[in-house]
Amino acid sequence: LNSVVTAYELILNQSPIDTQTGLQMLLFLTDTKSIHRVYAAHVSDFLLLGEDVFSNDVPAVKEAIHSFVTEKRDCIEHHYALQILTNALENSSLRHDIPFNVKPDLETWNEIIPPLILDMKNVEKNPHVAYNAVKCLRAWYDLAGDQAEIEYKKNIFSSLKKVRSFGQQWYGSIEQECINLALSLM
Repeated sequence: LNSVVTAYELILNQSPIDTQTGLQMLLFLTDTKSIHRVYAAHVSDFLLLGEDVFSNDVPAVKEAIHSFVTEKRDCIEHHYALQILTNALENSSLRHDIPFNVKPDLETWNEIIPPLILDMKNVEKNPHVAYNAVKCLRAWYDLAGDQAEIEYKKNIFSSLKKVRSFGQQWYGSIEQECINLALSLM
């Protein structure tokens, strides 16, 4: 928990270097290839719900990640936030059983969908961000199930065509993620 607090303090600091360092720490702390899956799940739950393991309300980190994904899209922090959010969605303990009392908190993550669609549409400008946007959308739809907004599916599918075409020519990993996202949406 101390490392999460340190990352949290760095992210909320006004220094860009500190913010990037804090985001890199959260990327590490949510990645099951870097840290034990149980610890990654605790950190992931903290990020998604804005509560620590003791049910203390700590929304600032959740809000910062949400802001970097939805509003501050033209900076390196956006790229980190997409990776962190994807890790959190993939590694959260909520994947196994979403209790009824936390559903409203997860529904706020539906707001990430329109900016991620924009990231997909900009695949030629920034293919790595588009890759992470596709991956993040897949992880969101896999986790959220019925909570995920279905009204965006048509826009996602139309954007997927462009991204997948780009992936076939230049970026094989993005093509595979497009296939995975399409399967998740069906």
